[in-house]
Amino acid sequence: YNAAISAWARSASRTEGDVSKSRYAAERSEQLLREMWSLQREKDDDRVSNPILPDVVSYSSVISAYASCLDRSFGLKRAEELLSELERLAEKECNESTHDLKQNQNHASKSSRGGRHPDGFQLNSTVYNALLQAYANAGDTSSAEKLLDRMISVHFRSLKEGGGGPFKKVRPNTRTF
Repeated sequence: YNAAISAWARSASRTEGDVSKSRYAAERSEQLLREMWSLQREKDDDRVSNPILPDVVSYSSVISAYASCLDRSFGLKRAEELLSELERLAEKECNESTHDLKQNQNHASKSSRGGRHPDGFQLNSTVYNALLQAYANAGDTSSAEKLLDRMISVHFRSLKEGGGGPFKKVRPNTRTF
């Protein structure tokens, strides 16, 4: 799924000026992400029956698709919404992992990630940089500065929490600037 999502994401920026094709490609990448979620819903005895689960890579690709969409206002809005969704998922996964760790300190841990990327929903700079690039392309310096401030804020929050949490890999890098 992630390869197909990535292919649609790349095609969103390579439509030779055709806004409708660009928007279709971005929407198609999100449809595949939503399909992954619909397949994930079935669980059996604490084992995920579907090994194909969305992760930070899936979301990053879809955010990139919308960030490069030629329908700028639509693409920016969807990219922002997906980043917010991913941040909520990362927080939830982190909270569940902390709870599970406390519950299973003396027992062998069970993995609930199935086929998910080892980082699960662990956010990283790549996700934020995709949206920063979209703001730059749109000339929206105010939103870019706000997102950069948010990146810095969550990075320092992570450091205060001992370098862990769902934002430990979110730190501005050379691409960010």
